[in-house]
Amino acid sequence: MTEKDSYSKRNIINDDVVDYMDRKFRPIDQKLWRMRLDSENKYVPIMQRDVESLMITYLNALKPEDILEIGTAIGYSLTVMAKTLPESKIVSLEKDFLMYKKAMETVEKFGLSDRVEIIRGDAKKSLLSLREEVLSSKRNPFGFVFIDASKSHYREFWDIVMEMVKPGSIIMCDNVLMRGMTIDDSYDIYNKHKTNIRKMRAFLDHITGLRYVDTAILPVGDGVSVSYIKER
Repeated sequence: MTEKDSYSKRNIINDDVVDYMDRKFRPIDQKLWRMRLDSENKYVPIMQRDVESLMITYLNALKPEDILEIGTAIGYSLTVMAKTLPESKIVSLEKDFLMYKKAMETVEKFGLSDRVEIIRGDAKKSLLSLREEVLSSKRNPFGFVFIDASKSHYREFWDIVMEMVKPGSIIMCDNVLMRGMTIDDSYDIYNKHKTNIRKMRAFLDHITGLRYVDTAILPVGDGVSVSYIKER
């Protein structure tokens, strides 16, 4: 390998780089910023700062009227989306009752009840119901989809979502590198995530191989895939 080849393949993503990027993060709302700091201090899982910045950039460029989120958690990411696009409507799916309650509190706290709908229950069942509404024109297709739920079900979610989006839409999936485990089994230190690893690899193989989708896998946060839907 030549010196030029070695330089071009050098990994620049390390803790120093991440810290530098985090210092460049600009919150879009002070109340949201306080929520982030509180969540980070208490180790409540929310999307990482660079993922948030990336999401905001895509949302501002795309300006979707209807947004779908799979995996609400405490409602942080849906609040980011709602604050970024004050005219957009958001549907978010959450299975866990405690998370659902916290997310509803977040929605009330930020005054988003008129634009945010949180559906509690099994995500696949909720998606199938939403799909029927979209196909029957009772609900508009979604212009932006954010998937951040059970990693072993990403492919199932994707297949249903593909019937609910239109050309020009973007599907963004978080945590696709799973702390490196997707890339190499050795990152699965306790050998506990074989199924998730296998299914995530198959999922990424699938979405990067589709002719009607342009997908980028980015080393942002814990790995993000961004897929642009073209004409079929």
